[in-house]
Amino acid sequence: MACQQQAPPKHEKANVAPKPTPIQRPQTLPIGNPSPATTDSQQQTGKEDGSPEHESLPSLATPEWITTIITGIYALVSTFMWLSMRRSVKEMSKQSGLMARNLASLRQQSRILKDSIEIARRSADIAESSAKTYQNTERAWMTWTRFESGTIASNDDQRGIVFKMYWINTGRTPAINSSLVLQIKHTDNSQEIPNFDPSPDTATRQAPLIPGVEVYSAGAVDQQIIDNLRNGTCRLFLYGRCDYQITANMEQRSRTEGCLEVALNGFDSQGRYVFRYMAIGPQNSVT
Repeated sequence: MACQQQAPPKHEKANVAPKPTPIQRPQTLPIGNPSPATTDSQQQTGKEDGSPEHESLPSLATPEWITTIITGIYALVSTFMWLSMRRSVKEMSKQSGLMARNLASLRQQSRILKDSIEIARRSADIAESSAKTYQNTERAWMTWTRFESGTIASNDDQRGIVFKMYWINTGRTPAINSSLVLQIKHTDNSQEIPNFDPSPDTATRQAPLIPGVEVYSAGAVDQQIIDNLRNGTCRLFLYGRCDYQITANMEQRSRTEGCLEVALNGFDSQGRYVFRYMAIGPQNSVT
C-alpha cells in the first residue's frame, strides 16, 4: 500500500527563528589622517586599517632623503679620496726613503772622491818634491871660489892691478850657455855701496861649464886707484856674476852673483900687494 505524504496545512505559518541584527562597530580613522581615497578603498575591500599590503611608502623627493643621498655620496667620495691619499703618502714615504738612501750613498761617494783627490794631491806634491830634490841634486851649481891679483903694465908704461875671480861648477851636470862677468867700481869713503848692472857686452865667456873645472873672469884698475885705496881715500868693489842654464830646465836661467869690497892688506915677501875680500851688500845670491 502506498504511503502518502501529508502536506502541511496551508494556513499555518512555520516557526522560523529571527535573524540577528549585526552590531556596527565605530569606524576608527588611522593616525596621520589618511586620504579619503585610501579610506574608501579600505571600506570597499572590507579590510581593517593597518594591513601590510596597503602601507604607504615615504616619498624619495623629501628634503630628508635628498640630504641623506648627498651625504652618502660625499662619504663615498671622501673614502675614495682618503684611500687615494693614503696610497700617495705610502708612495711618497717609499720615495723619501729611496732618496735618503741615495743621498747617503752620494755623500759616501763624495767623501771617497774627496779622499781620492786629497791622496792624488799629496802624491803629486810628493812627486814634485822628489823631482825638485832630484833636480837640485843633479843640476849644475856655479860658485865663485877665490880671487887672484897681479900687477900689469901697458905699452905707455901705465901700471895697474888685475883681479881674477875664479868659478867652478860644483853640480853633477854641465852648466849650459854660461856667461861670466866681473865689474869693478870705486867710490869715495862717504858714498854707499854701488849697485852693479853689467850689460851683456861685458860678458867675458859664454860656453858650457862641466863639473869640477875651474874658470875665471878678470878686470883691471889703474895704479892711482890702488894708491888712493892705500891712502884710505876711496873704496874699491868687485862684482862677479855667472848666468847659465841647467839641463833639466832649459827655459829658465840660473844666476850666481857676489859683491865684495876689496881692502889692502900689506905686501908679501916679494913686494906684491896682498888684498882682502869681504862680501857686502844685497847683490849676493844664488838661484
